[in-house]
Amino acid sequence: MPSEKINETPIWKKLMQHAAVMKHPEKHLKNLLNEKDRFRNFSLNGADIFFDFSRQRVDESTMALLFELSGTRKIRTAFNSMVNGEKVNTTENRAALHTASRNFSDEPVLIDGKDVMYDIKRVRDEIKAFSSKVLRGKIKGSTGKPFEHIVVIGIGGSYLGPEFVSSALEVYAAENIKIHYLANVDIHNFGQITSRINPETTLWIVISKSYTTAETMANANQARIFMEDKGL
Repeated sequence: MPSEKINETPIWKKLMQHAAVMKHPEKHLKNLLNEKDRFRNFSLNGADIFFDFSRQRVDESTMALLFELSGTRKIRTAFNSMVNGEKVNTTENRAALHTASRNFSDEPVLIDGKDVMYDIKRVRDEIKAFSSKVLRGKIKGSTGKPFEHIVVIGIGGSYLGPEFVSSALEVYAAENIKIHYLANVDIHNFGQITSRINPETTLWIVISKSYTTAETMANANQARIFMEDKGL
């Protein structure tokens, strides 16, 4: 990946200059929307996704500069490296398997010559089986009562991703189980959640890649102490 800071590149400076042009009254969105073939020229359709950016304050020059920036920063190369299982996470010297975890095709994803999709599919099946048993009351709390609350412990993407999904799909959620998120180490946040749950019927889920994140582990430890204090 390029080592030069993105805001120090020549193309960035061009974009900044063009941004000033886009602030002119004639570049107001209401005028851009009146341009001929605006919708056709500023939308894309592929991979079952329709992307409409015609209602953004961009013109052909904007897009050309953005594509030039993308090429300069080798975005396509970096994306392909991630998809192909290369170790793009240089700080931890490992692959970033975001796309593999979302891969529902039969295409393999090779990491050091090993197809990781077998393990990913296995874990998916285990999650589905566990979740189904929780929802059906087959898996209960330690006192034998079915779960009525789920507290998710995580921070950053480990919190935001699940919250976005659960909010978007709330209409399909089980009505007998309420979900709560513990995403910071504010003791008042913890107290607010514990005031709303019944410890006997609460399932705690800790989300972490490495289980070394300070805030996440502090909350997990706090939850453990809380449950032990309740004799659970």
